[in-house]
Amino acid sequence: MLAYAWDGPPIPFEHGFPLRIWLPDHYAMKQPKWIMGMEVVSEYQPGYWVERSWDKDARVKATSVIDTVAVKDLVEIDGQFLIPIGGIAFSGDRGISKVEVSVDDGPWQEAWSRAPVSETTWVIWRYE
Repeated sequence: MLAYAWDGPPIPFEHGFPLRIWLPDHYAMKQPKWIMGMEVVSEYQPGYWVERSWDKDARVKATSVIDTVAVKDLVEIDGQFLIPIGGIAFSGDRGISKVEVSVDDGPWQEAWSRAPVSETTWVIWRYE
């Protein structure tokens, strides 16, 4: 998709004005900004990043990371100490339906997740 506006107003310069490509489910290096012209070719030609051994397709892989381990917020419930942890999860335009956490090879348990801003944004999650 070629985009010149986002939610009405023109795309700001720092986000690619006057024109940018938006490809859901692909990493940013496949989404050029500041497009001033295009050349249509009949055969595939590797681009800048592919010539430098980056992935040809660059599809987003589902990812979840722990960003916070809140040891100062330790809580005790029924004699068990719980340390809140939290992070973010992302999977491109496929969205995140849930995040599960396993501690010390225990069973997978669902973490609390905040509703994402859109289908293509990171999901914030928390688990105690």
